[in-house]
Amino acid sequence: MRVVVVIPCFNVEGYVGDAIESALQQTYPVAEIIAVDNNSTDGTTTVLATYQDRYPKRFRWLREERQNASAARNMGWQTSTADWYQFLDADDILHPEKIEQQLALAQEQETSWVIGSPLYQHLDGTERALIPWEDPWQGLAHGMYVGQTSANLYTHKLLTQVRGWDANLPFTQDVDLAFRILQTDASYVLDHIPSCTVRDRPSGKLSQMAPAGILKQHLYLRNKINRYLQEKRPTYWSEYQLFFQLALYRYLRMLAVHDPHLAGTLFEQ
Repeated sequence: MRVVVVIPCFNVEGYVGDAIESALQQTYPVAEIIAVDNNSTDGTTTVLATYQDRYPKRFRWLREERQNASAARNMGWQTSTADWYQFLDADDILHPEKIEQQLALAQEQETSWVIGSPLYQHLDGTERALIPWEDPWQGLAHGMYVGQTSANLYTHKLLTQVRGWDANLPFTQDVDLAFRILQTDASYVLDHIPSCTVRDRPSGKLSQMAPAGILKQHLYLRNKINRYLQEKRPTYWSEYQLFFQLALYRYLRMLAVHDPHLAGTLFEQ
């Protein structure tokens, strides 16, 4: 099986080397590592050029002018050929056996999507694992309990079917991708063993700098999920309607902490 790792990069000179090394050190050798620079203004491209010089047959880097991580991811997988794709955020790290253990699960279950377990590492050094729920619809509604960008693994066929990542979204891109995949009834397998580390950064991520914006986007997506289930899967919806409505209400409560007026308006809607 040919596996390609795609790493979107924006001002991550102090992190991307660790991400690349974690891909190089996989117990299942990856065919290629593609880093896509997204208009970095620090030393990121210098780091990428160094790796391209060191590993000319396994590593290459591209530049995506459109400022969006999903646009960078799409460039990476659409300009390569692979059976499976591993998307790796530049500040995350793959555990050494990540791809090997997930490919084994995928082959055993004959699936096209591996839903993994990320290990979140906070600035104070504490860690917590986010284990996917058995019901991916419920896991998606109540948070990222349906994997995460760096935790999952996707086939080329599946990415083609859903047309990749939505480059129009500034936030919740992995939630949106999971939602569109679930609508296809794609086969999946759950990997309960944490396989990547997601690191907090002192500078903060885009979502941390705009909490009201990301919570608003979460609400819109959860509302789309509820409407889809109500219209397309009415039997399932009637059984779990309260669960999904409470998930929506949970995000409204979180938004109210940052923007009470917007939360009230959306609650009325």
